[in-house]
Amino acid sequence: MTVQRHYSMKFIHLLFCILIGSGFLWAEQGTETVTLQLKWKHQFQFAGYYAAQQLGYYQAEGFDVKFREIPSGKSVFDEVINGNATFGIADASIVLQRLNGRPVVILTTVFQHSPLVFLTRSEDDILSPYELRGKRVMFQRNDNDASLIAMLTTLGITEDQYTWVPSSYNSRALLDEDIDAMSGYRTNEPFIYDKLDQPVRLLDPINYGIDFYGDLLFAHQAYVEQFPQRAKAFAEASLKGWQYTVENPQQVVDWILEYYGSEKTLDELSFEVQATLPMIAADFVPLGTFLPERFNRIASVYKSVGFADEGATLEGLQLENYLKSNNTYNKNWLEFMLMVAAVFLVILLSLWMINRRLAFEVKQRTQALEISNQQLEYLSETDHLTGIANRFKIDSILSEEWHRLERYKAPLSIIIFDLDHFKDVNDKYGHLEGDKVLQNVAALTMRNVRNVDSVGRWGGEEFIVICPSTDAEGAMQVAEKLLEAFREKPILGDIRVTASFGISSSAPTTGDLTDLIKQADAALYRAKQSGRNQIQLAT
Repeated sequence: MTVQRHYSMKFIHLLFCILIGSGFLWAEQGTETVTLQLKWKHQFQFAGYYAAQQLGYYQAEGFDVKFREIPSGKSVFDEVINGNATFGIADASIVLQRLNGRPVVILTTVFQHSPLVFLTRSEDDILSPYELRGKRVMFQRNDNDASLIAMLTTLGITEDQYTWVPSSYNSRALLDEDIDAMSGYRTNEPFIYDKLDQPVRLLDPINYGIDFYGDLLFAHQAYVEQFPQRAKAFAEASLKGWQYTVENPQQVVDWILEYYGSEKTLDELSFEVQATLPMIAADFVPLGTFLPERFNRIASVYKSVGFADEGATLEGLQLENYLKSNNTYNKNWLEFMLMVAAVFLVILLSLWMINRRLAFEVKQRTQALEISNQQLEYLSETDHLTGIANRFKIDSILSEEWHRLERYKAPLSIIIFDLDHFKDVNDKYGHLEGDKVLQNVAALTMRNVRNVDSVGRWGGEEFIVICPSTDAEGAMQVAEKLLEAFREKPILGDIRVTASFGISSSAPTTGDLTDLIKQADAALYRAKQSGRNQIQLAT
C-alpha cells in the first residue's frame, strides 16, 4: 500500500466518523423551537418572515418558529439578550448596542433604507428641517431616533433651538397634542393622516445625507457562537420568504389578515406594501446585502452625536465573523477530528490546486468588493424616491464647482425651483400619486437640462439644477425651457403642475457658496410672492 493510498484511507475513515457524529448530533437536536421577537405589532413590515413560515422554509431547516409582538414598554434588544426570544428584528440602532458592548450579532438585513421621518402638518409650511427652529418637536431622542438626531446635528440645528417633546407613541399626535412635528414611519402614519383629512409633509433624513439601514435580523452572540450554521440557515430561510414577498405581496397580505391577527385593515396593509417595497430596494441590490462600510458610517454618526465613545468598535457585529472562526459542531472530539482531517487534506492536495483556488477566491472577493463599493456609493448619493442626486451628493457637487470657480474664475449658476401648490396634489390624489408626480418631475427635469448640468432633490418638492461655467443668461435659458416643459402637458395622467424658479449666479458681490444659495432662495421666494409659475433672477 502506497503512502498516498494509506493517507487516503485514513481520511475516508475520518470523514465517515464525522458524518456519523453529525448524524447523532442532529438526532439529538431535532426540530428547534425558536421565538422571533418583532419590533412592533403584526403588519407588512414583517411580511417576509410570515412567508417563510407559510411556505415551509423554516420547517425545511428544522425550525418551529413562534412570532412575538413586542410587549409594551419593552426593548427588542433586552428581550433577546435576556433569553425571552431567540432572534429579533431591529433597526440600525443595533450598531449603537454593539458599540456600547452589548452581545448582539447581525444575521442579515432586509430594509436598505430606514422609513423613519419627521411629519408636519402641510398647512404649517414647514418645508425643511431648518424650519423646526422654535417649534415643538416630538420624538424619542435616543438611539432609536438617531437618524433624525443626526439629520438635525448635521444641519447645525442644536437642542436649544427647538422644544423637545417626549414621544407619546400616539400616531394622531399632530391632531391631538400641542406639537409642530413628530417622528413616525413613512410606511404607516401618512395613511392615517390621509384618512383623517389632515395633509402632512415628510422631512426625510435620506434627503439630507443620513441613510441608515431599516430592519435587520439579529441574535444573541452566545447563540451565534454555539450554532453559527443554524443562525445562517435561519437568515437564509428568512430571505427566501422576503424574496417571495417582494414578488407576491398581495398573497402575503392575505396571510397576515388570515393567520396573524393584524389590527390593520386591508387598505392600511396595501398602503404599507407600496411604501415598504422602496425601502427594501430589491430592484437595486440583492436581498440581504449589507455593507461593512455603511455600518462604519452609521457608527461614526452615533459617535458624532455623543451616543458612543470614539474608541468603541464594531468587532463581532456580523455573522460572517463567526462563520469564519467557528464550526457547526461544538463537541471537542468532533473538533479534534475535523482538525486531523484538515491536516490530511493539506497533505493530499497539491500546491497547484491550492494556488489555483486561492487565485479564484482573490478574484471573487475583488469583484465582490468592487460591486459593494458601487452599491454603497449609489445608495449614499441617490434620492431613493426620484432616483436623482440627494442632498448629500448635491452638497458635494456644489463644493467642487465652487472650488473650480475660485481657481479658474469660470461662472457658476444655480436654479432652485419648487412645485406650486403641491399640497393640493397630495390632498386631491393622495401621497402615493404625489410621489409619482415627484418622480415624473425629476425625469422631466433630467430630459430638459444640458449634459453638463447636475440635477438633485433639494428637499420635499424642491429641486436644484447646478449649471457650471454658466452665467445668469445661460441659466435663464435652462430655467425657461423647464418652465415651458411644465406648462406643456400634464405631469401624470390629468395632473398638471407648475413651478416657481429662483436663479443666482456668481458675481463679485457673491461672498461664498452659502450666499449664492441664499440668493437663489430669495429669488424663488419672490417668484412665489409674485404669483408663482415664473422665474426670478437674484438681484
